[in-house]
Amino acid sequence: MPFWHYFIPSYFNTEEKLDQQNPENFPYFATVISDGRGRCGATLYTTSRLFTTCQCLIKDSEVVTFRFPHVLLDPESIKVEAGNEATRPSGQTRIGKVVKVHPKCERTRRGVYYNYGVIVVEDPFTLTEGSIEVVDILGQKDQISQAVMKPDDLTCIALDFGISENRETKEWDIDSLVNTEGCDA
Repeated sequence: MPFWHYFIPSYFNTEEKLDQQNPENFPYFATVISDGRGRCGATLYTTSRLFTTCQCLIKDSEVVTFRFPHVLLDPESIKVEAGNEATRPSGQTRIGKVVKVHPKCERTRRGVYYNYGVIVVEDPFTLTEGSIEVVDILGQKDQISQAVMKPDDLTCIALDFGISENRETKEWDIDSLVNTEGCDA
């Protein structure tokens, strides 16, 4: 399946009824973590580079509006986890080395524009079939063109991990991978 089907909006409470997904179907899905919490998802397109959203990398992403010049997260404060499954934390964790966002990325009261970002990690991920793989974004030129020109002809899947409260620690734990059906533009 093409990479754009796997854009991850945010974390949400699993009390909502959503379709649980099999992580093996999305081996290039990774979780971006900062300050001990999941911020967003990313798509692994080389063993050391991930495509994500601009707003994921903005330092104060909760602000109502932002624009250039961007204040980005410190790359070393970012952990990226790939190959994880909620019930079996069997993945790999890498530390950020470089973060970049589209120079025209901005959030206004009407929406987020040019919402693209890239994370480069210190050490490459070790690829494991069915668990950690890269997606050939550049090899999908025709599919990307179709998504831009005729988006209504495509089925969108937006992936995310649910979260649940750990009753002992009162902290939030990452739960199962689900389809949030949150593809509205």
